[in-house]
Amino acid sequence: MKQALIDADLESPDALVGAEDHDDYAAAEHISIGEDLSAAPEPPGQVSWRGLLAGPIPGKSTEIAYFREGWLRLRTGSRDGVESEQLVEVGFLDPKFTRRWHFNSLWLKASALGLGCLPIIWLLDTLGIPGVSPDALALSAIAAVITASLSLTMVIRGARRRVVFVTRNGRVPTLTLTAMPGQRASVNQIAKEIADLLTNSTASTGAQGAGQLRAEMQGHYRLRDAGVITAELCDKGTRRILTQFG
Repeated sequence: MKQALIDADLESPDALVGAEDHDDYAAAEHISIGEDLSAAPEPPGQVSWRGLLAGPIPGKSTEIAYFREGWLRLRTGSRDGVESEQLVEVGFLDPKFTRRWHFNSLWLKASALGLGCLPIIWLLDTLGIPGVSPDALALSAIAAVITASLSLTMVIRGARRRVVFVTRNGRVPTLTLTAMPGQRASVNQIAKEIADLLTNSTASTGAQGAGQLRAEMQGHYRLRDAGVITAELCDKGTRRILTQFG
């Protein structure tokens, strides 16, 4: 039997932050944090905060639970059960997150194509190329304008605002929250909650200086082995940390 998305041992559903009224569940595309963790440690038991990210697709959601021992657990699923679960150590995350826009590349290319055709059509009309009738050029211009307009509309409607948390010294993107249309306020609220928790968290590596950098580098290896980050990102983070050892 599948495990319920909201555990009975967690706080009441009234404590959820950022959920929209889509039967309390929606799309799981909000969270982009890597592949499912393999051989992840057992999650701690003391939940201090949790939030639920809602989206446009009814029936699914991503729950974020923050444990006082310094872990973030992300569960994607519905009332029927959990589809995936990920556990991330947050002791090395930088509370200063960044915001980035993400646009659908296909619609961007289509809009650029439509706009790019207009000067070509104008040039053909100006040069008076034999065999090209003015009516054909006019229809081509109208088609290009319609294509560009529709594509730009889809670009705007499909725009995603992403909030990215990186590790403190390696600057490796580890946690990404994606705001679906109409969800920017909810995602921003949850991002600020997580940032405050990271700032005030008592979780630490227990090391200073080079020891702290070494502990973070080991944390990168664990994230890589768990599939949370790629080997390439792990290598980049390792190189950044090694430059600070000298």
